[in-house]
Amino acid sequence: MSSTTPTASAAPSPTDELRDQRISLHDLARRRDAPPAGVARQLSYYPGGDGPCNQEESAFSRPSIYVSGFHEQPEIGERFDLCFPRFDPSRELSVLVQLPNGRTIEKSLAPDWSSLRWQPRPTDPLGTYRVTARQGEASASAMFQLVESSGPTLRVIPPDSIPPKPGDTFEIALVGYPPSQPARIHVYSELTSQQNATHRYRSSLTVSMNSKGRALVIITTMPSDKPGCWHFISVPTEDDEDGFNNDLCLLG
Repeated sequence: MSSTTPTASAAPSPTDELRDQRISLHDLARRRDAPPAGVARQLSYYPGGDGPCNQEESAFSRPSIYVSGFHEQPEIGERFDLCFPRFDPSRELSVLVQLPNGRTIEKSLAPDWSSLRWQPRPTDPLGTYRVTARQGEASASAMFQLVESSGPTLRVIPPDSIPPKPGDTFEIALVGYPPSQPARIHVYSELTSQQNATHRYRSSLTVSMNSKGRALVIITTMPSDKPGCWHFISVPTEDDEDGFNNDLCLLG
């Protein structure tokens, strides 16, 4: 087996900017490396859990907005949800988000929505985000603070298409790592399991961090890629508690 670690291609850029790093899933899929010492050969985790909006509707007397995530204040490395209690999920919902740098993002949630998944990228600004939701005559506004990551965090950002399919492009966001130092991502592929998601070690990928300890890696897929799930993690253990954030899954 080859022990060479593939490296995402990087174009020179200022240290405070993100390097252009990308690799194809096809190149990763061809590899069958043995895991280095101290790295688990196999990972398992339970992919289920409660829904993202965990506050009872009865706690709100009128249409409202709140942020649901793992931390009291959402971190730039965290995937979280904007929740809209007392709005009617059977009707379209318009959402406007103003970023700290003045940029605005508009989203239209189609009927039968449950929440708005928010996936900050390493290039997103920290600070105060203002959210406004409108549905007919009903409206609500709220603010949240996006703060720095409390530790190294890796997260797979899927494409907008639902479900993802061969030919789509994924992103892997890394934040909170040692600045200007390389980091290694370990790559696992999925095994069959009735009770949980189980993955077997396949290879690793070296990523360059910018001066803020952040990176964004582009994973390209091709229509000829086989459907399946891949798992990316920087510090693998036998039981990955946050594994559902790290899966890249293609459907046929």
